[in-house]
Amino acid sequence: MKKYLRQLITVLLTAVIAVGTVFPAGMVFAAETQDNKETNSTLEEIAKQLADQTKDPFGYRTEKKASSSKNLKEAAAFPSKFDLSAKFIEDGDETPYVTPVKFQNPFGSCWGFAAIAAAETSILGDGLAPGYAAVADPENDIKQLDLSEKHVINFITKPLDDKSSSQNGEGMYYVDPNLKLTDKFDLGGNTIFATGLFASGMGPNREDRNVPEGIQEDIFAYKGLNGEIEQSKVNGKWNDYCYSAEDDWDMPEELRFKQSYMLEESFLLPSPAKNVSQSETEPVYGYEPRGTEAIKDQLLNKRAVEIGFYADTSMPNQETEGMFISKNWAHYTNTMEAPPNHAVTIVGWDDTYPKENFVEGKQPPEDGAWLVKNSWGSGEESFPNRGSADWGIPVPKTDEEGNAVLDENGEPVMVGSGYFWLSYYDQSLTTPEALKFTSEIPSEGYYLDQYDLMPVGDYTAAELDQEIMMSNVFKADEKEQLDYISCETASPDTTVEYEIYLLPPGYKNPQEGVKVASGQGGPYKYGGFHKIKVTDEVLIQKDQYYSIVLTLKTPDNKYGFNLQTGTKEEIASLFGETSWQKGVINPGESFVYFDGKWNDFSDEKFQSKVLSGMQYFVSLDNLPIKGYCKKVQNLNMYLIGENPVDLKPYEIEWTGMYQVSKNLILRFRKDKAAVMPEDPEIKWEIPAGSEGLFDLVVNEQDSSRCTLTALKPGTGYLVASCEGIGSLVVRVNIPKRGWYDVWDVGDLSYGERTLLFINDPEGTAVPFSTFTLTSDNPKVATVTAKGFVKAVGLGKTVIRARDQRGVEEIVHVRVVKGYQYLNLKGKKLTLKAAELSSGPKTIKRTKLITVKGAKGKLTFKKKSGSKLITISKKTGKITVKQGLKQGTYKIKVQVTAGATKNYRKASEIVTFKIVVK
Repeated sequence: MKKYLRQLITVLLTAVIAVGTVFPAGMVFAAETQDNKETNSTLEEIAKQLADQTKDPFGYRTEKKASSSKNLKEAAAFPSKFDLSAKFIEDGDETPYVTPVKFQNPFGSCWGFAAIAAAETSILGDGLAPGYAAVADPENDIKQLDLSEKHVINFITKPLDDKSSSQNGEGMYYVDPNLKLTDKFDLGGNTIFATGLFASGMGPNREDRNVPEGIQEDIFAYKGLNGEIEQSKVNGKWNDYCYSAEDDWDMPEELRFKQSYMLEESFLLPSPAKNVSQSETEPVYGYEPRGTEAIKDQLLNKRAVEIGFYADTSMPNQETEGMFISKNWAHYTNTMEAPPNHAVTIVGWDDTYPKENFVEGKQPPEDGAWLVKNSWGSGEESFPNRGSADWGIPVPKTDEEGNAVLDENGEPVMVGSGYFWLSYYDQSLTTPEALKFTSEIPSEGYYLDQYDLMPVGDYTAAELDQEIMMSNVFKADEKEQLDYISCETASPDTTVEYEIYLLPPGYKNPQEGVKVASGQGGPYKYGGFHKIKVTDEVLIQKDQYYSIVLTLKTPDNKYGFNLQTGTKEEIASLFGETSWQKGVINPGESFVYFDGKWNDFSDEKFQSKVLSGMQYFVSLDNLPIKGYCKKVQNLNMYLIGENPVDLKPYEIEWTGMYQVSKNLILRFRKDKAAVMPEDPEIKWEIPAGSEGLFDLVVNEQDSSRCTLTALKPGTGYLVASCEGIGSLVVRVNIPKRGWYDVWDVGDLSYGERTLLFINDPEGTAVPFSTFTLTSDNPKVATVTAKGFVKAVGLGKTVIRARDQRGVEEIVHVRVVKGYQYLNLKGKKLTLKAAELSSGPKTIKRTKLITVKGAKGKLTFKKKSGSKLITISKKTGKITVKQGLKQGTYKIKVQVTAGATKNYRKASEIVTFKIVVK
């Protein structure tokens, strides 16, 4: 059993939160304290609880008993001894519910064997395997139930290889990329690995189950493809020992999602070994009696319990006393410093088992021990359950007829059973878990909608006073019926409230749609995986999105939140771990609700706030919420309309000018053919929250037809239902614009003024009193209540006309430089020849030229006229030179007004006259 990295994470997380630490391999862990200051108290509380590595998320919350303890037998009511194997203890039931001890060699695969052993006992205890029993009986055609450890171990070691899946690549990876598959088998794991696989529809499988054509029939058996054998030499004699690790143990990807039984519930129990020091690095042992009671409760329900503990020897044929296990096959780890490294299966108990039977000097404080099935072989069974004949509690050897085998002195020959005793007070006990299955496996057309395919390395959980919800959103591949959902809980007695929504494309959160079902599961006595029957009929049309929204409530009126985690690649490399886990979280798959809003769980910033530094050490996966659907053979519904362009799958867009009504028709399709059911009971409705957006009128002669009339802008939903076929939820998008005919203003010159024109669909002008008129930028253009727009500055703006319904029409305005409209007038001036005899004469410009309308600086340029008459370019002064003879002279002058900030350059020609007498 692979040890946890909890101690390492605790130490590192403390450093990260306190000061920030820099690690090798380019990993920079920044302190979270500054971010935490910006978060609210809810985020801080979530982060604090999730980061508490000393907390058992499945233990009891207080010293008081949880409310479900009334369903537990009181300690005095439990029998003092109990044995599901019917092998060691007389308990009144001689039916064995425990399959023979198996031999995990040549691999370190104890976690898989412990989980499979627990599954086998649970299935037999619930009577789910007709024709199978713990012990084969060929005369009565009864087979031994034998589930496949090979399948579980194969698909925990290999990432998902399916390019069509959004979760492709999720799975276990290894620091050494050159490891062979069988090398990976030998690296250990956790029992919860198997639970995660079972929950995801990957096993358990009977070893004798049918396989697809072209695949070896016994491929599920715990052996290599060729069945190659390794031998060992005992007392000078070679004997078959185990299958060869050098053989081909691979299983094809097409067998990943095969199962003979479906997981219905797991029971993650509080551990009898409790750390009471609030420190993972310096633990202090405390005994939790309710953990012992919980394990006994499961055993009495004919469910074996897989559990982890510290084993000081892993070799069969152990003859000398080890550190913790005695020659009586009684094990007691007397320190919490020894991390769990082995997984086994509890099948019984004995309250009176003497503490003196444990290693002298390392004895538990009280009598009492668990009867444990190991996976290191036994002497009771012949090949293939090979291993040491003397490992475990001695039992009489029997022949094929079930008779005792006697030695030469007539005494029973004793062999190792493969079982041992484990003290109630063992300080290394961790993660006790039991499993419950169903044999009702849907056949073709069964869909398990899920995203959480990463192997689960650990669980973390929080309980909050503030409302918190979790959700996954899925898309139906076919016309489906949602029958079950599943989730994980942590605290005992948690109640799960669920809601199912049908969503449109482009959803922003899992409640952006129509609720079609709601209900409750629990309260659940223990934490773990739970499958919940959906009580309402939920039929989902092909390609429709649907969401499962969960609220977890504890007896303390708190809200539960839990995550499945793994080890990051960088941490595995840094601390010498052999493997790491990878999850794939895509946008729009998982959501978490708190503080009044939904948060997409794929958002790394959100993850950082919630995990408060843990995201640097752990791999995350989607939320553990699944939907169990079956393909429905009835019709699939869809809408058609007058304008198909306006209809997308499950979405109506109100496009086009003046389209305030739409005629819709509900149609039905089977495969690719359009079909109309006989006398369909069709119902149209506007669900709560969408009232007032549009009016719905159903055709009285044909209920498959309706007319929608837009009343105001907004986004709402239309629901079409047909008895026995399901519901179709369509999002209706009604835009703000397109209700009126508005004349666009376009460009305005600076200072220009114009009037808006807004007409109704019939072309009649709508009074401006209908609207509130505003300008996005009044420094560019203003608008009056009477609809006049005036350009007051260069640039762009938008004029908005909004009516009381929220309909908004817009006019784009661009203000450009204005024109200078020059008003020029030329005059006539009479001069006497005598005035010019003494020299040139200068005349003011205004005597001959008047200029009005100019905004910029004036300049002047003579275009024609006598050479003896000139004009100043800058001032416009006219000079008449000496020598001009008598006569009338016409002078043409170009007057230019230069450009300004708001006006363009302008030029005009003016003519003035000078008469010389």
